[in-house]
Amino acid sequence: MFSYWLVNQNLLALVVNNAVDNRSILTTFTILSILILISFKKSVREQPLSILQTNQMKGIAILIIIVHHVALALGNPGYLSLLHHLGFPSVSIFLVLSGYGIFLSIQKKGLNNFFSKRVMRVYIPFILAMTCKILIFDYFILNKRSSVGNSLLNIFLAPSTLDMNMWFIVYILFWYCITYVIFSLNKLNKSKISYFFLTAILVGISPAPDTWVDNSFSFPFGCWIAANSKIIIEKLENLLGGKKPKLSGIFAHLKNHLNHYIETFTLYLSFGIVCLHLWVWMKSPSANANIYSPLINVIAHDIIGISFSILIIGLIILLGKFQIRSPFLNFLGENSFELYLVHGTLLSLFTLMSGVDFAVTFFVYFIIVCISSIALKKLSSLVSDLLLKNVSNS
Repeated sequence: MFSYWLVNQNLLALVVNNAVDNRSILTTFTILSILILISFKKSVREQPLSILQTNQMKGIAILIIIVHHVALALGNPGYLSLLHHLGFPSVSIFLVLSGYGIFLSIQKKGLNNFFSKRVMRVYIPFILAMTCKILIFDYFILNKRSSVGNSLLNIFLAPSTLDMNMWFIVYILFWYCITYVIFSLNKLNKSKISYFFLTAILVGISPAPDTWVDNSFSFPFGCWIAANSKIIIEKLENLLGGKKPKLSGIFAHLKNHLNHYIETFTLYLSFGIVCLHLWVWMKSPSANANIYSPLINVIAHDIIGISFSILIIGLIILLGKFQIRSPFLNFLGENSFELYLVHGTLLSLFTLMSGVDFAVTFFVYFIIVCISSIALKKLSSLVSDLLLKNVSNS
């Protein structure tokens, strides 16, 4: 019976007997905040959206995701309930940054070895993490040796049955495939971005899983940032550098483009009025809520996810202006994918440490997750190097 609960993380809340109270939760949040604050160090001036900055953004995202999943596993007690809705916006950060990084990478290096590098970077750590999970739980703990073969097959066929968080693996591979197809068309950047957002719309209105639909526009938004990165980074540097346009230049620009602004404002106002009327109608009894409510839900989730991503991105860029960086967040960001892969499996530690104060349990869990992620990253690197060596020699 104990083993059954151990591997069914969705039901952990039914058996966990940890001393979870608001005091211990506040202690945990306070220690995490102190860890971030004391890790702040002086840094050289970084260009906005540099690797160091994006790593820190990923660090914040994975930290929220880990705490969020701990809260879900424990039934969102006390102040942990505040994190109940922060899961998908944090995943949105990863998708925005993935879209940004992949778009720029293909622009610089082209599509040569795109799939071999990307798939290897995603699938090797994933396969290793899930294989260890299957061998530890199915083979040794549950003694279900006859089902090990099926579980290993599910790594490729149904990864979410092994770990509910593994939906992300299939979703990011989906966007890799879409990216490859769009870049193969050799269109202009504007056309590519249009295709990305068209794909997002199709995902949003499709019967895809909620986890896909709620984050359908995040990856395309990251691609849009990458396609306009020169202009965006230049504007950010001017803003952070304190460069302000002269008022005379602003008034001259407004005068020369007054008709254009009036036309644009009228267009947006008309569109807003139409949307408002549609929203009122969809909320009325005469509208079929079963059809339109999901559409509103999709739009709301995507807006929240992208807005949260912009907030975290802006926060790290602002810290960069003051030449401040966090090695702690950078460490989490560098190992964010491996942390994501292992943290769900190790949630069973909350069962093993039943009755122990939540703050103690959490940090024991967190340290073990960090150590496991480092080990997984080193093992994945070793396996990748061996495969690349064999491929190059053949």
